[in-house]
Amino acid sequence: MNFTEFKEQYFDVDMTNERLRKRIQYVSVYGILFIVSIAMTVINILTDKGMLTWMVAAFAVMCAVNWCLVKFLDVKGMKVSIGLFTIEILLLFMYFLISGNPEGYSAIWVLLLPSCGMLLFGRKTTVRLSMLVFVILIILLWTPFGDSILQYDYSDSFKDRFPITFFSIFILSFVWETIRLHTHWELEKLKKDYQQLSLHDALTGVYNRLGLFEHEKESKVGESQAVLMMDLDYFKSVNDKYGHDVGDKVLMCVSKEMERVLDNPVCRWGGEEFVSWYPEGLKDKDISEKFRKSVEDLKIEIDDNKTISVTVSIGEVTTNEKISLEDLINRADVCLYKAKEGGRNRVVKEKD
Repeated sequence: MNFTEFKEQYFDVDMTNERLRKRIQYVSVYGILFIVSIAMTVINILTDKGMLTWMVAAFAVMCAVNWCLVKFLDVKGMKVSIGLFTIEILLLFMYFLISGNPEGYSAIWVLLLPSCGMLLFGRKTTVRLSMLVFVILIILLWTPFGDSILQYDYSDSFKDRFPITFFSIFILSFVWETIRLHTHWELEKLKKDYQQLSLHDALTGVYNRLGLFEHEKESKVGESQAVLMMDLDYFKSVNDKYGHDVGDKVLMCVSKEMERVLDNPVCRWGGEEFVSWYPEGLKDKDISEKFRKSVEDLKIEIDDNKTISVTVSIGEVTTNEKISLEDLINRADVCLYKAKEGGRNRVVKEKD
C-alpha cells in the first residue's frame, strides 16, 4: 500500500460515521502499539530485562491479533478485540506496577489509560476501568498488603503522588471527553439541520429540486415509472388579493394535502409548481384525479370567519422507457401545459 492509498483508506473518510471512526481508531492504535511493543522488546533484549521482555513481546503478539480481528472481521472482530484488549491492558499494567521493571519506569504507562481509554472504550467503560485501576493503585501503593507484594522499592514520594497524578489526569480526560462528545452531538445536530435545509423547501417542508434528485440517486427504478407535475391555478391572484402570507398558507396546506393523498415524496419544483415521482410506477391509476378533487374540496382558513378554495392542474406521465427523471419531468410539464390550456383544474395524461 502506497502513501496515497493509505491516506484515502484512513484519512479521506467520513469521520462523522461513528462505527467507521472507531474502527480506524482501533486499527491505528493496535498498529502503533505493536510497533512500540516490538521496539521495546528489542531494547529489553539488548538490556537483558528478562521477564519484562516476554511480557512486552506477548503484548505485541496480542496487538497483532487484535489488529487482525478489527481489520478482517469488522464489527464482530471489534467487539472481541475490545474485550481482549481490556484484559491485556489490565494485566500488563498490573505487571508494570508490581514488578517495577525497569527501575520503576514502566508504571508511568498507566497514566495513558484515562485519555486514550476515553477515545477507545468510550466514557462509561473508561470511567469504570479508571476507577478500578485507581483502587488498585491505592491498594498497591498505600496499604501494607500492597507493600508485601510489590517487587520494586518505589520511593515514598512516588507512592504518595502517583495515584493523585493518575486521578488528576482521569478528571481532566473526563472533562475533555465530555466537551468533545457535546461538541460532536452539536455538530451532528447542525449537520442534520443543514441537510434538512439543503434538501427541503423551507416553507412547505417537502423536497426542493436538489432533494428530489438526491432521492432519485437512492431509489430503485422499476420496470415502470411515473411523474405527476402539479400547478396551482391562478395562484398569482391569491397573492394579489389576499397577500403573500395567505399565499404561503395556501402552499403549505396544499403541500400537506399532496403528501396525504399521494402518499409519496413531493418536491416543490418552483413557485406554485410541485412534482411527485413514482420510481416503480403508479399503484393507483386514478391518483391524479383523486388529488385534483381533494384540492378542489379543500377549504383553507385565512382568518376566523373566512375560507378560500383553490384548484390544481396536473400533468401525468407513465412510461416503461429507461429515461432520466429530468426528461420525465419535461414530458410531464408538456402535459401540465395542456391541462392549463384546456381550462385548468384538470388532469392531462401523456398518451402512450
